[in-house]
Amino acid sequence: MLLVKGDRVRTLVDYPDAVPGVFAAPAGTLGTVETQPTRHGGYGIILDGDPTGLPADYAPREIEPLDPTARAALAEDNARKAVIERHPDAAGFTAVHEQGQAEPLGWSFSAGHGANLRYGVVARDGDATAYGLYVYRTKAERALMYGETAALAARRAVRRGCPSARGFEPVMAASDDVPRGWTFSTGRGHWARFGAVTADCRIVMALTTSRAEAAGLLLDDADDA
Repeated sequence: MLLVKGDRVRTLVDYPDAVPGVFAAPAGTLGTVETQPTRHGGYGIILDGDPTGLPADYAPREIEPLDPTARAALAEDNARKAVIERHPDAAGFTAVHEQGQAEPLGWSFSAGHGANLRYGVVARDGDATAYGLYVYRTKAERALMYGETAALAARRAVRRGCPSARGFEPVMAASDDVPRGWTFSTGRGHWARFGAVTADCRIVMALTTSRAEAAGLLLDDADDA
């Protein structure tokens, strides 16, 4: 089975000195395919938890793809954590499926109680900021299935030029009701950098070493626009 960039895998061999004295990767460590095999080496795998963020070399026989059930369970766990960080009382997570698809698009959930009860959704990538809260669960689920939010449009604009972008977080001034844009990260460890994209999908053309600095550049850009 040929794996492609972005596929999630589990290692089958120990890699005790992935980063000598700093990071060990026993069999069972999860990772993401970054590069495909060449005649000079195996797959380049970015291992979860590796502080360098650099691909480690694994032969095809030394890794296995996550099966759909495990992949969906891992995505759900990450999505739940992101939602609960934003809505601590979130409950009632329910998978949302497209017709004919085995793996869910994401999950709907409830937040609040009594007259303040609302429903939200989170997509598989775990971005808990992409959608608002709705009075009805069905409306929230339709937004996930058919809606094009500003957050999703902005993420797609960034990922066209930077496929590894992740960790999108909204940027708002004190007087704002909706985000002016989103910061994001790319790279890992010492190579991690942060960028920003406005609500109308304009990418702030600078990567910084801190998310706060990227947010400041975004706010300055929005004030100048």
